[in-house]
Amino acid sequence: MNNKIKYWIWLSSVPGVGAVKSRKLLEHFKDIESVWNAKGDELVILPFLSRTDVINLTDEKIKKNADIQLENILKHGIKAVTIEDDMYPVSLKNIYDPPIVLYMKGNIEKDEKFLAIVGSRRASSYGIKMAQTIAAELSKYGITVVSGMARGIDSYAHKGAIEAGGRTIAVLGCGLDIVYPSENKKLMENIISSGACVSEYLPGTSPIPGNFPARNRIISGISLGVIVIEAGERSGSLITADFALEQGREVFALPGNVNNYNSTGTNKLIK
Repeated sequence: MNNKIKYWIWLSSVPGVGAVKSRKLLEHFKDIESVWNAKGDELVILPFLSRTDVINLTDEKIKKNADIQLENILKHGIKAVTIEDDMYPVSLKNIYDPPIVLYMKGNIEKDEKFLAIVGSRRASSYGIKMAQTIAAELSKYGITVVSGMARGIDSYAHKGAIEAGGRTIAVLGCGLDIVYPSENKKLMENIISSGACVSEYLPGTSPIPGNFPARNRIISGISLGVIVIEAGERSGSLITADFALEQGREVFALPGNVNNYNSTGTNKLIK
């Protein structure tokens, strides 16, 4: 990793400065090194930054912490793929708020085509079977299956792709040094061997509930479309579908038993 990676890690971790502000800073200063070297008087005039943002962007302690974070990334065998790297998925670059850094274990191939499969954590036998079947069929056509490695539909979508000899990508809502859920340790290893696990979160970041809606925008943003298999009325999978529609992606839904709670969300999408 070159020295500039530290600058990217720093910017991606400055409190209060998220993906949108980071991208505006890069557009204004033209390159990451200039953002790193920007002085307070250069930052304070930018209308999209708050006073707290300026303080955090010029805080030397936060900058020094980037060295520690870089060491931690290397220790865990994680790659930091910036929005300027060839390995960064082109489709993800084009959403409103792409992460400026994707932390990755495994590899994403250039010009790879992705479709997401998401659904209920409390999947029925029908949902499990369809997640595996659809993932396996997509794999036969050279489509890479994207999901979130959650219990239920997500896990079986990954398994279906792997068992068919295909590629799969898991987007996590925590650091890549954490296996969540814990029972998916072997699955995570298989995903890394058959594609990649990615996250916008640094190692050590816990899987707190607030991380998952942000994670979902990456699942849809990286993909040509999203297939929803079983989702309750307030399922997180519907958040992914909403992101997909906002991002101009295709949304597909699997019909389900009208008496099954897990079919409420998918049947409403079809309606």
